[in-house]
Amino acid sequence: AVLAVSSANAVERFFGALAEAGLDARALAGVRVVALGPATAASLRRKGITPDAVSLRAIGEGLADAVLALLGPDAPGARVLIPRAEEARDAPLEQLRAGGCVVEVVVAYRTVSALPGRAAELRAALDAGVDAVTLLSSSAARGLCDALGPDAAAMLRRAAVVTIGPQTSLALRERGVDVAAEADPHTAEGVVAALTAFFSHRTPEVP
Repeated sequence: AVLAVSSANAVERFFGALAEAGLDARALAGVRVVALGPATAASLRRKGITPDAVSLRAIGEGLADAVLALLGPDAPGARVLIPRAEEARDAPLEQLRAGGCVVEVVVAYRTVSALPGRAAELRAALDAGVDAVTLLSSSAARGLCDALGPDAAAMLRRAAVVTIGPQTSLALRERGVDVAAEADPHTAEGVVAALTAFFSHRTPEVP
């Protein structure tokens, strides 16, 4: 059996559910654990679990790749448990099932945007001259565009938009938003590096 975890939130919700059931990390004895990205791996270690594999390709397909690589020829018939967000993409599940895995998905949490109530604040910040906007998830990208409304693309052209990875970039481009840079690796540290690289190569404006 394999536990495949894609976010620190999923780790917290999963271990919260274990605690409610009167269980702890010992319940995972004999279960192989795969984490998506270093932040998720760090969350697991804080719970006493060292992942058997960590995907640095921090998108859902990366998690599926890591699971299949870990299982190797044992993939057909292997049971894979994935606690995840309600709105997560299904492509990784289909990839695992195509590899022969028996996938069980548990909705561990739901992402709710707090941005709609802060539309005026967001608009004011962009009007004041924000240099960059960083987005670390596709749900954050959609939430920002929803909060800004129909002219989101026009407003975001005033700043350099930097994303954590291809799915976040895709969510923005579907709304007509230009992406200045994309992190590689797809981590928070990668976003900082992409942001730094973008501005270090940018030609200074002449007053």
